[in-house]
Amino acid sequence: MQESAIRVISLQSSLRDRTELVLAISDGRPPNANRQPLLDGYFAQSTVGTAVQYLVLTDPNCVLPDFSCVPWDDAILITPQNSVQTYWDEAASTKHGRSSGNIKYLFCAEDYVHYRQPSTVKRFVVASLSFDDTDRLLTQLTVSLLMKAMVTKNIYTCAGVANGSRGTIAGIMLDEKEPWFQATTSQVRISLTFPPVVSVMPDIQRLSRGLVTMFPDQGSFTIRTSTCAKVQWHQFTLTPTYAFTNFKSQGQAIERVMVDLGKTSSFALDPFHAYVSLSRSRGRETIRIIRDSDHKLLTHHPSEDLQKEVV
Repeated sequence: MQESAIRVISLQSSLRDRTELVLAISDGRPPNANRQPLLDGYFAQSTVGTAVQYLVLTDPNCVLPDFSCVPWDDAILITPQNSVQTYWDEAASTKHGRSSGNIKYLFCAEDYVHYRQPSTVKRFVVASLSFDDTDRLLTQLTVSLLMKAMVTKNIYTCAGVANGSRGTIAGIMLDEKEPWFQATTSQVRISLTFPPVVSVMPDIQRLSRGLVTMFPDQGSFTIRTSTCAKVQWHQFTLTPTYAFTNFKSQGQAIERVMVDLGKTSSFALDPFHAYVSLSRSRGRETIRIIRDSDHKLLTHHPSEDLQKEVV
């Protein structure tokens, strides 16, 4: 690796700086290849074991994969920060659309109050709600053919399609009431008036044999204006799946992963975070660590109580 690429992101740097390395990798280019170094100062050798240290991209001895080619172009990020996950998903989705040439379809959630369209005041209240307040259904969702996606609720458990199931968007059938349009090469994203029907090919074929057809799910929540009103909310229980938080990654088996164990400004990581993140893939050949981390994350047992019990 060239010396100019052996730079690290400061623990005191802004979120935008800290995610630059993440976005660079997602875009298939080496860190800092097309911009000035984020910081002055070179990477200092950590006391972490050599075997793990060689997996850190900023280490001069790390074998840097080619993130623009198979198999590392599909590597999934595991990060402790929700905001970094959002940045990565957006960048990876944009990269997918640019490389595949497939149109991105945007559709917003449908909301009703007593089976009618809500008033402007009620729409304003709904728009101000958080993701958790809307029964964990997205306000808007963008999908395209062959995009990687994950189910966020238990929908077809008998077919093995439940919360955390991953797959690929294999088909998008527009509503017959959708206004006709002619796709052109200049159209990158099209906003839909009505939610489509989406077909997903699961990554793991358990009980399902082939495509799984998905329709918008229904959630409900209560808002308060002059009076209380129950809102019926219709949206797909899907989300892009190019990144996970380490909490959400539990139980996932991922072919190749990029792991971020760096210090955050809002909370401290513990050895359990490191254990979950680094155990999602098969071994050193399929794991890379984005930046150096506190060596205690790897030298301390994830659970002191369990360690005492084993001993």
